[in-house]
Amino acid sequence: MEPDEAQHRAEVLSASLDDLERHRSLDVSARLAGARALEADAAAAGDDLAVRRAQLVTADMRHRLGHASEGARLAIAIHEWAGAHGPASLLARSHLVLSSLFESAGDTLSALDHAVRAIDLCDDQTPPRTRGNYLLRLADALAMTGSTDEARARYGEAEILFAELGDRERRLNVLNNLTVLEYETGASSAALVTAERLWTMSGPDELNAACADTIGRARLMAGDLVGAEEAVRLGLELWRRHGDAQAATPAELGLTLAEVLIAGGRLDEATSELDWCLEVCRQRDLRGMHVETLRVRAELLAARRDFERAYATHREYHTESVALRVHQLETGTRTRHALFETAEARREASRFRIQARTDALTGLPNRRLVNEELPGSSGTCRTARAASPRPSSTSTTSRRSTIGSPTSWATRSCDVWGWSSRTQSVPTASARMLPGRSSPPGSEARNSSS
Repeated sequence: MEPDEAQHRAEVLSASLDDLERHRSLDVSARLAGARALEADAAAAGDDLAVRRAQLVTADMRHRLGHASEGARLAIAIHEWAGAHGPASLLARSHLVLSSLFESAGDTLSALDHAVRAIDLCDDQTPPRTRGNYLLRLADALAMTGSTDEARARYGEAEILFAELGDRERRLNVLNNLTVLEYETGASSAALVTAERLWTMSGPDELNAACADTIGRARLMAGDLVGAEEAVRLGLELWRRHGDAQAATPAELGLTLAEVLIAGGRLDEATSELDWCLEVCRQRDLRGMHVETLRVRAELLAARRDFERAYATHREYHTESVALRVHQLETGTRTRHALFETAEARREASRFRIQARTDALTGLPNRRLVNEELPGSSGTCRTARAASPRPSSTSTTSRRSTIGSPTSWATRSCDVWGWSSRTQSVPTASARMLPGRSSPPGSEARNSSS
């Protein structure tokens, strides 16, 4: 392949991946197929970075379709690769995806930690739209941890940024998530104001099913049953026309519609909707939505004055909600364990590499390390010496005596492994420390000054 053709192909791949990463909440199934196709193209072109970017999109989409464990394993693998090979943009995006995964697993603190790390990796070269996405994820994580004021502030920053960019899709997404925050914290008036902004701003082709559900729930909370039903039925039509934004979207819409119907006294219609919701939850393994549907069914039975069945359903709801919490804790634990195992394997590989290049008795670098490091170091020294002015005879003698010193050579060799020449020269066998081992008593004070 000609260089110009290869460069053009790489640019096309990058642009296609940019589009997949930008529209991560729309047409999930189609974007999953697109990510897999781009991964194959990138592998054929030998573009490792593009392969990892495509795989990260795949992990994100699998998570959104309800396959959280599969998505987590793939995202963790990409996160580790990005940490070892870069670039920072891929590492930041892996933090973004892992934040969403941890949130779905119920580990809100880890979700917040990854969201903060994604923001920390932004610099002057980070595109404004990407920064806005990270701000939005941070706001969502803050909302999940109960930091509502901080979350509102980040939502505001993200909306301003997307407004300046003219990105209506992401701006609507910000308003949607802010509306959810308001009604989940009981601020019904603020939720309705934000929901109506979302409704007014949405063009005919801009509103998606998830946003329609949010508007419907805010209107329901404010007592506007007619407006709530209008929004939810529109959301169901959008879902049938365009597919899933997330695996839970149809169940969320059906559950909101059932609550609207119960509030309006249309109990038979509400029963049909709840039956459909339970079937969707069963097909898609939506444990959280299944629990919520049981809660609403208990309310429906109580409205029918069937108190015995209502009580039994409420007990089932309570049992399932406890089981759900246990499941979320176990899922979060497994995800964290997978992260630990991957990091531990990397530390072990580093330790074995050091052992292979270190003399077991003295702790000094062995012949293998000398053979690997000396050619490059010698070339660097010759280049620097040729570029420097000729020293005086006195300074030459002094410099040669220093370079020829066995202690000085050993000390500088130890710097290959990060040992400081200011705190120790040649480490003895008893004091030798390898990365990954605990320090002996008192070593913290010595190392802290280096």
